[in-house]
Amino acid sequence: MAKYLVISSSANRVEYVELYTARRTVVGYVVVLVEDYFNPDLMGNLSRMTLKEVDCQKGQMRTRLERRYTGKRGTGRVSQVVRQPEGNWQKLTAIPKGKFLQAQFCTKTPVQN
Repeated sequence: MAKYLVISSSANRVEYVELYTARRTVVGYVVVLVEDYFNPDLMGNLSRMTLKEVDCQKGQMRTRLERRYTGKRGTGRVSQVVRQPEGNWQKLTAIPKGKFLQAQFCTKTPVQN
């Protein structure tokens, strides 16, 4: 089984899901998304890790935690942390990465913990 699965990429960045971080919840999953930048952003960050909560029953997701790092793949110094324990829910079908996460985690055999 692959460790990472690319969600999207462009000339400036690549975003992927770390499959081994997926954990089943009562109604879906929590999973870590990683976004690597090919060039540092204005704050000198080269990556961002986001903890997403996916509710498969209601077809929605939200961000629970976001961290920005000075190195690739969530390495280096943590330069920013945003905690969102009650983040806003978004419909999975409303955004491309939501559709991807729904197809990957909500319609297939559950990921093994």
